[in-house]
Amino acid sequence: MAGQDYGVPWTETYSEGFIVPGKNVIYWNEIIRASERSAIIPQSIATVIHAEAAKYRGGDWKPTSVCKDSKKSTKENTVYKSSAAGMTQFLNGTWMTETLRDGTYLYEKATEQGLVADKPLLNKKGEVVKNKKGEVVNEKNFRSLKTTGKISRN
Repeated sequence: MAGQDYGVPWTETYSEGFIVPGKNVIYWNEIIRASERSAIIPQSIATVIHAEAAKYRGGDWKPTSVCKDSKKSTKENTVYKSSAAGMTQFLNGTWMTETLRDGTYLYEKATEQGLVADKPLLNKKGEVVKNKKGEVVNEKNFRSLKTTGKISRN
C-alpha cells in the first residue's frame, strides 16, 4: 500500500489503515488528538495536511507554512498571497473562529492564557442584546489588550 508523492516513499506506519508519509510520523499523536476532538478520521486530517502544507526537501511537512507570493517577495521583504498559515493553511478568520469555539485546542490554550472572555453581545447599533427573559446575552471574544501589551481583565 506504499505510494509515491514527489518521489518520496510513504512510511509503512499503520494504525487501523492510517499511513503517514516519511518523517511526518512525528505528527502522529497530534493527528490522532485532532481526530478525537473533531470526529474527523485521522486519514482525512493527514491528507489535508499533506495537500496544504509546504514541504522541506524529502517531503517533510513544514509546520510554519505560509502562502508567500514568490514573484513579489525578496530577501528583505516577504509578500503574502493570503493570510493562509500553518500546516492546514487556515485563513486568519478560521484561526480566530477556532480560537473562540469551545472544545478546540486553540480555545483551550487561549483560555488557559486568559485570552478569551465572555463579553456582552452587541447588535448592529452597538446596543447590548438581551434574551426574552431580559438577561444579557454573552459571546466568546478576545480580551482587550492595552497599549502596554498586557491583557485587560475587564
